[in-house]
Amino acid sequence: MIISKINSMLVDEYYNQRSENSFQKGIGLLKRFRNIFDVQVPCHKRIDHFIFLYKQELKQNAFNVKELKYLSRWHENKKHAIQNKERMDRNMKPITYHRASSEQMEKLDKMKIVHIVSQQTRWNNNYKKLVEYKQTYGSVKVTKTNDKSLYMWLYHQKKAFVNNYRIKNGSKPLSNSRINDDQIDKLLELGVMFK
Repeated sequence: MIISKINSMLVDEYYNQRSENSFQKGIGLLKRFRNIFDVQVPCHKRIDHFIFLYKQELKQNAFNVKELKYLSRWHENKKHAIQNKERMDRNMKPITYHRASSEQMEKLDKMKIVHIVSQQTRWNNNYKKLVEYKQTYGSVKVTKTNDKSLYMWLYHQKKAFVNNYRIKNGSKPLSNSRINDDQIDKLLELGVMFK
């Protein structure tokens, strides 16, 4: 029993140290990347295209493909870790298994290294777009032809409203989409119809 506890503690310590080493390596690569390029870190799906576009800069600055691929994965994992923390703070199920310690989260936040717009900020930005849309077109009936992204956002807000209604009535929600009462009130004041 004691030996298994000691083994468990050693394994935890090993993984914590490994996680910290990976974090420090990622931070170092990201700082190097930011000194060379004035663009965001490409996601792993677009890495080949990025390498094709910036082949000369990579070669001149001795930034090899292996490091770039590592950085790309690391950056995405940290974005997922921040999104998971946001979701867990709102008592929602995390999307992925990616986590970061509170010290790492603080460091990421302080250094503004991983640029993630919070869900509330995204919601506010889309709400402002909707207000501008209403001023331009005189209505909140957004069409796909006028603004496809705003149309999709409004569609998801209506879907989230239905989910809230189902949850309040004891039914199973259709998706993970949620909307709070303040957001519903803002949309209703603007003239959005939830049907």
